[in-house]
Formats: sequence, structure tokens, C-alpha cells
Amino acid sequence: MKINKRPIINLTLFKRKTFTIPFVFMFVLGFMFYSTLVLIPQYSQTLLGYSAVLAGEVISPGGFALLLTMPLVGFLITKVDARWLMCFGFFTLSTSMALMHTISLESSFGYIMWIRIYQMAGLSFFFIPINTIAYLGVAKGENNDVSGLINLARNIGGSVGTAFVGTTLARASQRHQTYMVSHVTPGNFGFIAQMARLKPLFHGNVHAAQAYIYSEVQRQSAMLAYLDIIAVIAVMCGLAAPLVFVLGKMEPQKDGPAMH
Repeated sequence: MKINKRPIINLTLFKRKTFTIPFVFMFVLGFMFYSTLVLIPQYSQTLLGYSAVLAGEVISPGGFALLLTMPLVGFLITKVDARWLMCFGFFTLSTSMALMHTISLESSFGYIMWIRIYQMAGLSFFFIPINTIAYLGVAKGENNDVSGLINLARNIGGSVGTAFVGTTLARASQRHQTYMVSHVTPGNFGFIAQMARLKPLFHGNVHAAQAYIYSEVQRQSAMLAYLDIIAVIAVMCGLAAPLVFVLGKMEPQKDGPAMH
């Protein structure tokens, strides 16, 4: 009986830095992409009051931006060192996260939409070079191994990113709310002034005015939690960027990007 010595998972690929580093990058990309894919609609619906349809519409143009820029990157990678395309991608992603950190409870539909478009336009400068570099020096028989592990990195990154958003949002909201509530006391001049403004609006109903203030505390604490998450993603992208230069010089791929 002939024994097949081919491993289920070819871990020898990790001996190559041209595979290991793209594997790490793909994890970061999956983390960033899926976490923001969850974060933006959730923020739009829970804090801005958007419907499910409107929340979907605010991120949909970003998908078209990705489709439009991918052919451009596919052409550029045959002319330019892939590292510089990735640097541009990192710069765009980091800048988009910095812009996203400026969102508030008063952000408009257009402002959020254009941030997402800018973010997705830069994503293709990151996605295509990663896939191209991961296949460098790989034998034809190992193409499926590379494809499987790279997709695994993206999927795991997406799962971790989605879980991170849900968990951090709950915990950070509670932390901010605890801090803010400690200042909403009868001895606080701001609270007293706000109650004085609200009571006439609620026809002197003190409990209704207090309930309104508490609902605003919840919204503000949730907004701060979203900003905390965005800051973590931005820092994560920034910390991963220097790994680009560990790869060494990459000659332009004359045959175009190799992706599976």
C-alpha cells in the first residue's frame, strides 16, 4: 500500500519570509476589513438611527471603489515594486482610520460614505501585492497550499476582528458610561443646568428629564467606545507597516499578479 506523504497543511511554507509576512498582512487585512464592515453599519443604525437599508447604502459605494481600483493595481504591479504599492496601501488605510476617528453623533451620510470609499480604494493597493508576493518562489504543486493558508489568514483575521468589535464595544461602553455617570450627580453644575433646561420641555416631569439625560450618556459612551475601536485598528495597521521592508526588493511581476 502506497503511503501519501503529502501533509494536510504544508507548514514548510512559513520558512519563506515572502510567505510568512504576507500571511501576517492578510490577517491584519481581514481584521481591519471585517471589523469595519461590522462597525460602520452598527454605528449608523444604533447611534445615527439609520435603517438597515440606509446603513447598507452608506458602505456600498466602497465596494465599487474596490472594484474600480483593482485593475489599476493589477497594471501597476507589473511596473512598480510591490513594496511601494503596499506602502501606499498602508498609508491610505491608516489615513482612512484617522479620518474615521473624527466621526461623531452628528456625522452626515456623505461624510461616512466618502471615508469608506477612500478606505476601500486603498485596500486594493494592499490586497493584490500581498497575494502576488505570497506566491513568489512557490512550486506549482504548492499553489493550493499557499491559497488555502492565505485565505485562512484572512478568514481568521475577519473572525477575530468581528469578535473584537462586539466584545470591545460592550466593555468600552460600560467603562465610559461608568466614568460619565460618576459626574451626573445632583451636585454637578452641568447636570443642574441641563435639568433646568429639560424640565420645561417635559412639562416639569423630573423623571422624564433624567431618563433623557441617561439615554444621552449611553449614546455618548457608545460613541467613545467606537472611537476606541477605530484607534486600535489604526495602531494595528501602523505597527504592521514596517514589515514591508523586511521583504527586500521586489521586481515588478511581468506576468501580472498571481492569485487563487
